[in-house]
Amino acid sequence: MSYKTHTFSRFLFILLCAVAHLAFSQGEFFSKNLKHYYDLDAEIRIAHKVINFQGKTLLFLELTINHDRTRIEDLIATYGYINSYSQNIILSNDTILLKNHWISNQGNAHYLIFDLANPEQKNLLIIKIFNKLSGNDFYFDIPVDPEAKYTNSGIILKLPGTRLPFFRNYIRQNEAFELVNLKTEDSVIYVFRYVSDFEIADPPFSSSNKSIIKSIEIDSAFTIHARGDTLQLSEKALYFAQYDTTGVNGLAFRIEGKYFPKTASYDDLIASLTYFTTRSEIEKLTTAKDKKKAFDQYWIEITKSSDRAKRVIREYYRRISLANELFTSYKQGWKTDKGMIFVIYGAPDEVLKDGNREEWIYARTNQMPRIDFTFAKSRSIFTNDHYVLLRKKSYQQIWYKAIDLWRKGQMEL
Repeated sequence: MSYKTHTFSRFLFILLCAVAHLAFSQGEFFSKNLKHYYDLDAEIRIAHKVINFQGKTLLFLELTINHDRTRIEDLIATYGYINSYSQNIILSNDTILLKNHWISNQGNAHYLIFDLANPEQKNLLIIKIFNKLSGNDFYFDIPVDPEAKYTNSGIILKLPGTRLPFFRNYIRQNEAFELVNLKTEDSVIYVFRYVSDFEIADPPFSSSNKSIIKSIEIDSAFTIHARGDTLQLSEKALYFAQYDTTGVNGLAFRIEGKYFPKTASYDDLIASLTYFTTRSEIEKLTTAKDKKKAFDQYWIEITKSSDRAKRVIREYYRRISLANELFTSYKQGWKTDKGMIFVIYGAPDEVLKDGNREEWIYARTNQMPRIDFTFAKSRSIFTNDHYVLLRKKSYQQIWYKAIDLWRKGQMEL
């Protein structure tokens, strides 16, 4: 076969795949495996920020491509709105030309802005991205409920001197940013600071539940102009910004250390061991005169090998960092229910969404049985993405088995 014939055949195959894909792009969203949400190396990933106003969805998108040779021109995007995860997804007939919405890029991360019509004011935006080169497609759900706090507040954290928001829910100490109200040209934004140290998630078999957000007192407050003020904050805390203090709509974000999402200090390294240490072990590490020496000795003692200790430490804190990146909202990601499960069991093999529930499925391995965890969405003024694990006493055995494997340095890494 000649080179030209081969090239034409490949082009025709890709074209037919794309057309077929567009023609049959429907089905129930809850049947889609969304494991790419929690895999930072997934072929296609997105982060988003949304503002709703005047029947429109203003969507800011960070699209990351982790596939060799794939360019943004190789991706076909379609979208549709639904009110329920059990509804059939009917995607728009017209494809979105991503390059027409492109603003800039940093490496393999591309930044785009969309102004999408939502005349019926439905609650969920579904985006499907098809990679013509790999033949894989990726679904994403984006809440656009007009009553939701984030999507209706109009406030975003913005990178100074750009049109783009921060796509993470944390800002590092003394990192420059702007708070902008996109719905009102000129207004004052009220910012409230909460210094509460939110509790760490309870084990999955616990009868108590620290994941319910309790009322917390405001530590301090200040005001800024909605446009033009560049901020740099040094105090680590939770912040909540509003332009209308008579309502509940607003934007929450955290100020974290300069190395976040990584864990830098020994106090933080020790605190994040809580999931598989005893109280006496934590107390001994916390009160040690030489915390570095005590920390290193602790790992060597429980794993029985300095080499094994190094390997387990590297993996454990890699997962802490990923949990912080993926799940930080009103508190650090590793402290959340999702963060706890992610740290101990890793990224799920299958993720399913159905209504206000999300199911994580871990396939059976040589060490562990198949495990299913279900998270229920919980209302909060601080985030639209707060999920609480549905705890069961039956999780106790598989939890302690996983903890024992970690402590012995035998967890599949």
